[in-house]
Amino acid sequence: GLAVSRELATKGYQVSVFDSLPYAGGFMLIGVPAFRLPREAIEMDVRLVERLGVRFIYNTTVGVDIMFDQLQRDFDAIAITAGAMNAIGLDVPGADLDGVQYGVDFMKRANLGEPLEVGRDVVVIGGGYTAMDCSRTSLRHGAQHVSIVYRRTRSELVVDDEELGETEREGVRMEFLASPIEIVGQDGKVTCVRFIRNRLGEPDASGRRSPVPIEGSE
Repeated sequence: GLAVSRELATKGYQVSVFDSLPYAGGFMLIGVPAFRLPREAIEMDVRLVERLGVRFIYNTTVGVDIMFDQLQRDFDAIAITAGAMNAIGLDVPGADLDGVQYGVDFMKRANLGEPLEVGRDVVVIGGGYTAMDCSRTSLRHGAQHVSIVYRRTRSELVVDDEELGETEREGVRMEFLASPIEIVGQDGKVTCVRFIRNRLGEPDASGRRSPVPIEGSE
């Protein structure tokens, strides 16, 4: 969104940006913690774009606060740059228990300064940058033990060595070749997670070897 508005403004167009968030920056702001991406860097980008004449309208959700047909009526063209902020659901029993939080939503609450509750023991499922960010953020919000569980091996992680090293140095435990099969709860709240061990099979569409569950290894 910032890139599109900047490019249009430098070509002489008048640009208005509608954002459902109270600040500009999109996923850079709500998806990435400040200890990895300083807020001053985002604010600098926004100020530079504003100096080009771009107008930002915050706390405005298209389809709720302003209708799409109104935008079509009031503007000559519309660029949709809403990003990909919806979480991918965990398709295992117990995924709806109290205490299960999705990484995108968790980081959004943390980065906007909203109330955030983490337990003493936290397990993060996944091996990407969001998983690393969630684990380190959990520690900063009072978790005593944090484990990242990833279905493949260390060599298949999609994060760089620096990010992985920072995460481990902060005390996050890495557990490889395991996939969740059930989230167990009591009185509607998470008590534990059951995993199954994997072995690596043939490469999938991503070019990485697919995790294959090992029967009886729960």
